[in-house]
Amino acid sequence: MLHANEARVLFLLSIIGIISQSTCIYAMSSLTKNDPYPMFTSDDPQHFNYTNDTLLLMNLIDKKDYWKEHVTISVSPFGQNADIGRGLCGERFVGGEPVLLGDIAGRWNMIALLFGQAPQGRTLPPILQNAQDILFPQSQFPRPIDDELAIDPEQKFACFSIPIEYRQRGVRFEAQAQIVGDFGITLQGGVASISQCITLSNTLNTPSGFIDLTTKANNLMGDGNTLDKTYGCTDITVRDVECLLMNELQQITEEIELNICDFSRVSIEDIRLQLYWRHAYLLTPCTADEYAVLAIPYFQLGGSLAAAKKIDPSEAFALSTGNNDHNAVGFTGGINFDFASTLEFGAEIGVTHFFAKDFCNVPVPNNEFQSGIYPFKTDINVQPGMNWHFAGKIGAYHFMQCLSFWFQYVIMEHQHDKICLKQANPAFKPEVLECKSHFQAKFVNSGFNYDISSNIAVGFLWQAPIGQKNSYRSNTVLLSITGTF
Repeated sequence: MLHANEARVLFLLSIIGIISQSTCIYAMSSLTKNDPYPMFTSDDPQHFNYTNDTLLLMNLIDKKDYWKEHVTISVSPFGQNADIGRGLCGERFVGGEPVLLGDIAGRWNMIALLFGQAPQGRTLPPILQNAQDILFPQSQFPRPIDDELAIDPEQKFACFSIPIEYRQRGVRFEAQAQIVGDFGITLQGGVASISQCITLSNTLNTPSGFIDLTTKANNLMGDGNTLDKTYGCTDITVRDVECLLMNELQQITEEIELNICDFSRVSIEDIRLQLYWRHAYLLTPCTADEYAVLAIPYFQLGGSLAAAKKIDPSEAFALSTGNNDHNAVGFTGGINFDFASTLEFGAEIGVTHFFAKDFCNVPVPNNEFQSGIYPFKTDINVQPGMNWHFAGKIGAYHFMQCLSFWFQYVIMEHQHDKICLKQANPAFKPEVLECKSHFQAKFVNSGFNYDISSNIAVGFLWQAPIGQKNSYRSNTVLLSITGTF
């Protein structure tokens, strides 16, 4: 026969097992490729104002030394950097070159700007129209143009590579408070300066800082003017592409009203509020205290309020410090096993749901081969795909006097967005954007916390990337001062 405590633990484990297989739960991760799992403190993510309670339950502290934790507040300055990323399939190189941040979803293809049907009542801007007439004469190429052979599969000929330096600096806070019994709330927020700047270290940079890869295209003839292989049904010279498209980048972006200047902004971050429940169960009531084991299941239900400034679609390198005006709800379920005087092991699983939002005047492809830059804009509705994440943790409380440590492996994935036109128009291809909206990130969080006193601790956290698909390889360093009362 099972003891009452053992029966309750098995019941809770069964619930968590069912939850981990469900697609109807939610967890709080992020919609951004640069910071998909933001950290707000170096404190153990499952602290829950519960450390002293678990120590007392395992008889690791005397009752006379016990005090109840009611509120924990952390203030954490942080910095986040990235200079490279991974492509849509996780590739590190494209055409033999590293995947720069501006190349993650594909390099900017200038020839593809000439492809596709123009939306009703609109025409290509003058510079693009002139390039189309010369490179693809109407006598040889019926409109609309859709010549797959004219697209370099190595993304070099008529393509720009964009070296971007991503930086984010700011301060985040987290506050936890016990409500009643095993229930509590967590409030998270912050303010940050975020920037994306074009680096100018490459000698092949254009005046705007973009890297013109046309002269690196494969099979160039010795004169450097004509491609040895034929793209499409006619010979397209390097000289024509350079003169008509590559050298006209600044004028083209002005005509299609796309701002390619460096981006920098200071903004508050989205505000998160979560309700949590946790309870510790002693699994070894009949063993010595030094062999005591606790099972601590927990659940978190929360929401994210879109308080950060949203992205201006006309800014090519704009980023949001939140979910770009999308509100969200989430749920997390997990369990920790705490072994007396040694280690704590745990795992959690959850998903995040984002609510749909309308956006005006957004660049949308009108041909499947277009990448990075698009000639026309329209109004759309975006229903972001669901996020799911799994995290496994190992931790040690006071493994060296007042020093505690925890280590967490996290994998999160964002499913494909659903993008709909606000007004039907067969010229636009929002499915091209949908196909490039999926991303994945894997990283490890390492946290160290030193207790200055029973109420005050200082800590350090490093979030290091270990694998991505269609996302930034962002490194995050965070310093915390935490008070528990």
